[in-house]
Amino acid sequence: MSKRISASKWLRAAALVSAGTALFCATAQASATFPPRKPGLWQTTMVMHMKMLMNGQTINDNSDTPIINELCSNAATDAQSMKMLTGGSSHCGPMDIEKTGGVYTITGSCPDPLGGKGGVITFNGTITPQGDTAYHMVSQSTGTGMSSSMVADSKWLGACPAGMVPGDFGTVTNGKFVKRGNLLNPPATPPAG
Repeated sequence: MSKRISASKWLRAAALVSAGTALFCATAQASATFPPRKPGLWQTTMVMHMKMLMNGQTINDNSDTPIINELCSNAATDAQSMKMLTGGSSHCGPMDIEKTGGVYTITGSCPDPLGGKGGVITFNGTITPQGDTAYHMVSQSTGTGMSSSMVADSKWLGACPAGMVPGDFGTVTNGKFVKRGNLLNPPATPPAG
């Protein structure tokens, strides 16, 4: 049983990384044509389902437990997200975005962190903005030995709380924000070698 729990936690962590990247990138690219988002604290609640081949076994994560992320956003964070998406500091290729009515359809790909050298994760999804204070996203991803689906709702909560600066992002665990980094001040990459 402990192997199953450990694999499930690893699976959700891997999915969170790829889905988080897709979510931030898709939101940023679309913000070029969306009405501007309100600056301040944004909370995204997502439910992910994933199927993955690991060590010769198929692992299904069909938990409906939501993953909650928060981002202290402003114009600079949106500009940085756009830069990442368009190749300034991201490993992903540019996203293709088409607008039909009030719905944005997004397709793209990124290197697959689980697929080895040359592996690719492709994803597609839709974003439906609800003014400048909320949006709804549905996405599907497929990579080497894995597939996932995600439904997310993001909403503006108000001003960023004391101690949180624009770019800070992280997860909410047991009702408490756990900082994972800052979009505007990413950690330096150590030199190769």
